[in-house]
Amino acid sequence: MTKKNNIRLAENDEILNSTDLIFKNAGKAFKSGTGSAGVNYKKNIQAYNNLLSLFSVAILSDKMLSPDPSVKKKLFKKLKLKNKPGIENKMNAFEFRFSDAADWIPHPDIKGIKIKPLSLNNEKGYFMMLMKAAPGSEYPPHHHNGAEECFVLEGDLLVEGKILGPGDFHHAESGSDHGALKTEKGCTLLLLVDPKDS
Repeated sequence: MTKKNNIRLAENDEILNSTDLIFKNAGKAFKSGTGSAGVNYKKNIQAYNNLLSLFSVAILSDKMLSPDPSVKKKLFKKLKLKNKPGIENKMNAFEFRFSDAADWIPHPDIKGIKIKPLSLNNEKGYFMMLMKAAPGSEYPPHHHNGAEECFVLEGDLLVEGKILGPGDFHHAESGSDHGALKTEKGCTLLLLVDPKDS
């Protein structure tokens, strides 16, 4: 084998190791071989890992760059994981929302409040969302068609004469009426509500 071919094979192993696609036996040999590898070889491995991390961040932080679902199917087919029972069902059973995603929506009627939908299940009757209220915001009095669960993540919230802070929880029963909800410093809430109330 020529020196050029050896370099190309080493680069392929570096890339496969960085993406965790290297096979188990080859991976053991690769890892034991890198222990005595030269400085440049180790720098290349680190460079590939860093580059892969940057690509991952770029792809996951921009909806427009998110891969088509068919890419995942092709990858798993190539890795022959599709034949394992339940793999496809498990993959389709999960959904993710990332904190750095820019998918906050201004409330259509209330200034200073925006929401981030997390999960909607009309069949089971729940809508989970994050709500951010700017300092001094007020959510007007409202009726609950279904129960409402409210967990304060940050800031302050005045509810029915009680001031809630980070880690505090509030439950409103179905059929109840809320007075105005206010925040002095602003807040972020995790809410679980009836879809009819959203």
